[in-house]
Amino acid sequence: MIVFENLQKVIDRGDFDFLIHLGDDYCDLDEIKISKEFIRIPGVYDKEYFDKNIEKRIIKKFGEFRFLLTHTLNSHENDLKAGCEIKPEESYENLDQDAVDVVLFGHTHIPEISYNNKILFINPGHLKTVDQKGYEPSFIILDINNKLKIESFKLKK
Repeated sequence: MIVFENLQKVIDRGDFDFLIHLGDDYCDLDEIKISKEFIRIPGVYDKEYFDKNIEKRIIKKFGEFRFLLTHTLNSHENDLKAGCEIKPEESYENLDQDAVDVVLFGHTHIPEISYNNKILFINPGHLKTVDQKGYEPSFIILDINNKLKIESFKLKK
């Protein structure tokens, strides 16, 4: 229930137009009151990951930027069983016209903002009370206009 409470805290802030949930506990948004538009990606161990009707990875344009929304940064052993069509590494390793500008991912629960080979990689962290890797609950707000502004936040306990 703590994940729900932390997610609700983020939503209650209200300072965003769009919510992206990058996996683990896919059903969280079924339990939360949210009036904003959202996209959610299932984690590789969520039962929804194996539902052929649910997208596991999405390439979407926000403003002038092409984003890859994915739970894992690389292909995962469950991809074949889940029927994944997009291999994340193909979206950022080949720097052609189909390359993405930003990769939003989860899975590790480790907050990260890095820039590699002209691609911005962002992991907002997690919303669990305590993560086995020792990182506090965190999230990111992206301001997407002509430029990309990134703000990282830790949830207070």
